[in-house]
Amino acid sequence: MTTLPDRETAQVLALRAVEWLLRDPYRSGRFEASTGMPLLALKEQLDDDATLAAVLEYLLGDESLLLSFVADMDIEADMPRLSWMRLSGTRDAW
Repeated sequence: MTTLPDRETAQVLALRAVEWLLRDPYRSGRFEASTGMPLLALKEQLDDDATLAAVLEYLLGDESLLLSFVADMDIEADMPRLSWMRLSGTRDAW
């Protein structure tokens, strides 16, 4: 089994994902429309692991978006899934 990142590492990755999504008006608008979560509410809940896990889950649900994120961040492709697992408290594979 692959080792999960520690909580702080997972949180940092999720915060980087939020920043990456918000930096682009198309991506942020698509996030808001797809999830129904207003961007202001997202910004107000960045200290909540469940919110951070939801952001990662959103990325995991769109392969092209996920691949763009990991390429832009220069991270291993599996890190968003592993970080989601840590923050959501699940041991189930995506």
